[in-house]
Amino acid sequence: MFEIAGVVGTTLALDEVTKKRTFGHFARVLIDIDITLDLHERIIVERKDFDFYVDVEYEKLPSFCNSCKIIRHSFKNCKYQIPSTV
Repeated sequence: MFEIAGVVGTTLALDEVTKKRTFGHFARVLIDIDITLDLHERIIVERKDFDFYVDVEYEKLPSFCNSCKIIRHSFKNCKYQIPSTV
């Protein structure tokens, strides 16, 4: 699990249900990610005889502005944008 989650960022911990493998086909992992980079929506997992995709869902992501690089607002709501000149 840490190897798969490591594609997204630095794996910090698994939740208790995931550790005990008591619930279905889902895993919940605490990961430290760089939100300035594009976030993966799917990860391909390659094994010896087969490959499969894993969908990634993010929880509690803060808003991030790619224009001014500040957390807590989006590009759409950025008051620091430099107006484009045409």
